[in-house]
Amino acid sequence: MNIMLNRFCNLKCEYCFARDVMSNDTIPALMDMENFDKCLELSAKMGNKRVNLIGGEPLIIPNIAEYLERVVEKKCFQEILIFSNGTYKYEVNEIINKYNKMIKIYILINCNSKEQIGDDLYSHLLNNLEYLYRNNISFDLGINIYRTGQEYGDFICLAKKYKKKKVRWALAAPNDCQDFRDHYCSMIETSISFLKEMYEASIKADIDCCSIPVCLLSDEQIKQIVMYSPEVFNQKICHPSIDVLPDLSVVRCFAMTGVPRKEVTCFSSEKEIYVHFIKHIDLKEGEHHKEMCNDCPVYKRYKRGCGCLRLNR
Repeated sequence: MNIMLNRFCNLKCEYCFARDVMSNDTIPALMDMENFDKCLELSAKMGNKRVNLIGGEPLIIPNIAEYLERVVEKKCFQEILIFSNGTYKYEVNEIINKYNKMIKIYILINCNSKEQIGDDLYSHLLNNLEYLYRNNISFDLGINIYRTGQEYGDFICLAKKYKKKKVRWALAAPNDCQDFRDHYCSMIETSISFLKEMYEASIKADIDCCSIPVCLLSDEQIKQIVMYSPEVFNQKICHPSIDVLPDLSVVRCFAMTGVPRKEVTCFSSEKEIYVHFIKHIDLKEGEHHKEMCNDCPVYKRYKRGCGCLRLNR
């Protein structure tokens, strides 16, 4: 379960998964402490030992220390995972360092290139990574591959510099993407090139969310992926991520926020939430599959197509 602290960000990524939430003024811009406490209480009852904090960009919240303090005060959690773009103000590192001495903090940093975010913000990213590394604060690196010819050389250099044995990557799509088949097809060679360079750097590339549908790949392309990153094929379809918004409504994932939402307090466990989304979203979306999926073993098993659920719509 991911707790969305805020729906504002200092970046405007072309592939933003949370675009619909970020622009929805009916949802509070910031989760208040009352709702945050309810999320923590529910998470504790569910037996979770780790609290996942997402945004927006959570590390630009002025009182982020207050949220971290609330987690520590519960005394039942062992870890905090923060999803960040890494371009927050340098001074925030002191807050992270302080609380990292009270509870284990992990930061998953989605890295954008200098070309994407500009020199100043990229400099923030580099300075923050260096601080985290010097102060032994755990962080992982991630990247979204979303357009052909995308530059990812600097990302590989960062992974090497900080001695990462594995990174997290996702096949994303520009916000104006209309046809998932066309987009996935256009991204095959770029994705394979990325996986090849990661393989040659001896860094494992763990796929996040979902991968390219196998039916779009040639035999040669399948062989290449098997050589460079066979784990890609472990993720046949995307599954619910369970994101709790600032108003306590829970969504399957940011890409599927347009469907009716229920308050997270209506559920007693993450499994119950997961099953709810499978029944009321995934399987219903599967009813609108294209005829080409009829004989697909993936569709026969999961009752829905491969790839991102939103792009399959």
